[in-house]
Amino acid sequence: MNKVVSLVNEWDKFEQQHANGDVADFCRYFLAQNARREDMVGGKLPPTDGSLLMKIMGRLTHIYRVYFEAAMAELNVPLPETFYFLNELRFLEEVKKTELINAMLIEYTTGMDAINKLIKEGYIQSRQHDTDKRATLISLTEKGRNKLQECYKQMSMVTEMVFKSMHPEAIKLCISLLGDAEVYQAKIVHEVKGKPFKEMYEHIIQS
Repeated sequence: MNKVVSLVNEWDKFEQQHANGDVADFCRYFLAQNARREDMVGGKLPPTDGSLLMKIMGRLTHIYRVYFEAAMAELNVPLPETFYFLNELRFLEEVKKTELINAMLIEYTTGMDAINKLIKEGYIQSRQHDTDKRATLISLTEKGRNKLQECYKQMSMVTEMVFKSMHPEAIKLCISLLGDAEVYQAKIVHEVKGKPFKEMYEHIIQS
């Protein structure tokens, strides 16, 4: 096939999937489409593209975890997830414990244990709710804010390590392609959390 015709066909495929994409987006897409698959996931390729994508994401997550836990260990925090709790609370400012737990998409008991440890260490403070005497509000302490700044420095290095082999434009493409999925899933996961898997599947597929 003529190279120009082949390129036009690739552009047509891209435009059907990404109507608002520009030339720069297409170039990133084209390079990603032609990546060497035989080198991915140790050469053990699953049967579908969706499965391959999940396997790549899973392996990168495990690799990231190795670097992340080592980075947090240097900061002497009570638990590796300290960064996630402090960072989320920074944006929420002052909320109920359950609101922080829900925002982080974790189990109630796991979240409560972690929050109580961070309160004990002085990174988070709590006070009684003004109108609901049964509830307490939590927020970052000055110590917590300072520790979060230390975490940011470490996390910047972790990110640099994980994506060392990726071109900055390729990273932008990943953000562009996966952004919609993250926004959608972040909303719908609260609707299905706690339901049996089959109900989860039917709710999401039919929505």
